[in-house]
Amino acid sequence: MEIGKLEAMSESAVYTMREERISEAPWWRRDIWTLANAITAIKIPLAVLFPIVGTGWRSELAILFIAGISDILDGWIARKMGQSHGFGMILDPICDKLFLMTVVGTFLFDGRLGPGALLVVTLRDLYVLVASGFLFATGRWRECSFQARFFGKLTTFLQFALLALVVLEAPIWFMLGPVLVVSLLACLDYSRAPMRKAKMENRV
Repeated sequence: MEIGKLEAMSESAVYTMREERISEAPWWRRDIWTLANAITAIKIPLAVLFPIVGTGWRSELAILFIAGISDILDGWIARKMGQSHGFGMILDPICDKLFLMTVVGTFLFDGRLGPGALLVVTLRDLYVLVASGFLFATGRWRECSFQARFFGKLTTFLQFALLALVVLEAPIWFMLGPVLVVSLLACLDYSRAPMRKAKMENRV
């Protein structure tokens, strides 16, 4: 029993020391040079690579798969390691949108995706990109904390599913409606989140 308590105290002490080292580190190292941000940045070379691989469906699916896994991992690691704030909140949507815009732009250019479908697929991401730019321009990005939201994750899943169907040259018309509805719900949820946070802080 005593050994268990000592082990728990030891783990707690190690965790506290780690948190103190993180808080004492320079802001650029604490906010920018993180594992979560490194995984997020993987989407940049993937975005560059996607148009180069041509129309080989195996290569395109592999890139989509890697990007999807990195999207899951970076958020999970950021929350697990206390890195879900600051610069990562800006880097994540920028890399996500850069990758998405490259993929849909490639599909638009070679005729596999029409302008209407492109607008539906990118609606949520255009909104987030504009909001992130506003936070960065006003210097409020340091005050923000990234949290995964249900409609946002569902939108991302539906987007990747639709893009995979495009790669496989399968019909996508039945996916456009759900993607549009969930994207609008995600935008609404993102807009209401700061308001809910402000109300909770006012109650305290």
